[in-house]
Amino acid sequence: MYATIQALQKCGLIEVDWLSAHKEERHKHEHLLTKIHGFITIYTLRPPVTTLLKEQYLPRPKELAIVQRKPPGQSNSVIVNDGFVKVTPNIYRSPLDDCYIFDTNDELTHYLIVEGKKPCTILQSEISKIINQFSLCPSFPKVLWSEIALDRVPLYVQRFKSSCKFFGKGWSVTITFCPDTVLRITAWDGISTQVSWDTGEAYIFTEATPTLVLTPKRSLTSFSCDIDIIEPFA
Repeated sequence: MYATIQALQKCGLIEVDWLSAHKEERHKHEHLLTKIHGFITIYTLRPPVTTLLKEQYLPRPKELAIVQRKPPGQSNSVIVNDGFVKVTPNIYRSPLDDCYIFDTNDELTHYLIVEGKKPCTILQSEISKIINQFSLCPSFPKVLWSEIALDRVPLYVQRFKSSCKFFGKGWSVTITFCPDTVLRITAWDGISTQVSWDTGEAYIFTEATPTLVLTPKRSLTSFSCDIDIIEPFA
């Protein structure tokens, strides 16, 4: 999934209706078939639907086709041939020749995710959703640590929505998957920690199941401690 995110960051969108309007220049756009990574369908009354070919084990299209807009009041799909497989509620594929057919109407817009085009707001929003899904994967901490190429060896990791905080002997570092899909070190503590409870550094409590991290918070008038569950970095 990390490789997919990196690939999408180098892509942009082309509206399917735009291609249809320039069908007389079809030969100029045939090269795009080898650069398509997926599709995004934007609806007026429901969230967008994103189809990623590689992640969903779908072949790249050898041909694209558009179904004419439905007459008013017609609710059922005009795709009724058993030779077509539904990819999304409004995209179909022919397994015989890998032709993708876009069923269009006035309540949706289809886009192609194409390599080499300029990223836009719609695609960046969908990439952010994928990053949030990626952060839940078991491989997320491993990818972050390996990509940042630090020499230290972490013992524990604490997960967040788009980052991980790694703990070693006397140190901790937070690596964040930023919106531009670049990994950055956003916090590094405890390089010369003396006593954790005096300095405010986190303290790992291992004599419990699960392993806990205690983060003290001290002010002039009070003292408190955040307690969170962490997992071994194995």
